[in-house]
Amino acid sequence: MRVTFRLIVSALVVTASAFAGSIVVNNDEWTLSNSGFASEGATNGTNFAQNAALFLTGGPNGGATKIWIDSDNFGLAGSALSTALSAYNLTDSGFSAFTLSTLQNYQAVFLGGDTLTAPEETALIAYVNGGGGVYVAAGTADITTGGGGAAGEAAQWNAFLNTFDLNLASVYNGISGTIATDSTSPVLSGVAQLYYNNGNT
Repeated sequence: MRVTFRLIVSALVVTASAFAGSIVVNNDEWTLSNSGFASEGATNGTNFAQNAALFLTGGPNGGATKIWIDSDNFGLAGSALSTALSAYNLTDSGFSAFTLSTLQNYQAVFLGGDTLTAPEETALIAYVNGGGGVYVAAGTADITTGGGGAAGEAAQWNAFLNTFDLNLASVYNGISGTIATDSTSPVLSGVAQLYYNNGNT
């Protein structure tokens, strides 16, 4: 049975399955960037990052829970995110190609802005079906698939997301600024507002 929470219309979607892993899709990469933390307030950014990590992994388990930030995108490479997730065994590698066996060394992976190959998309699907957690930062304009931009971003991630009844639109949504949250989801517990800068719905 899949339970889906829709948070901040058009901005953030969280989905979990009772027999598989979990996915957090954020329409934009700015939220977890150093600039995002500064704009939304460090407490809001920290709470969101920690809540998302908890949702994806079940918790830090005394530092034994491993999270891989596998992205070259600035939205996931900042010191504020690393500090927020310091209770976890955190690997921030920049983007590295992966296989299912590589992913299985981690309880969650954070991705954004990097083009995945078809085998990597297949591995990511198998990883979630096997219990892994995935955070996707969309709206990066970094992806070259389909010519880049919003359409390329959507095409890239939808190969993975459509498997789990999720879908990114192929145009940017114009959602920009510090936006107040309106949800009872635990992923937004203690989060009054988050920062966005024109992502993919």
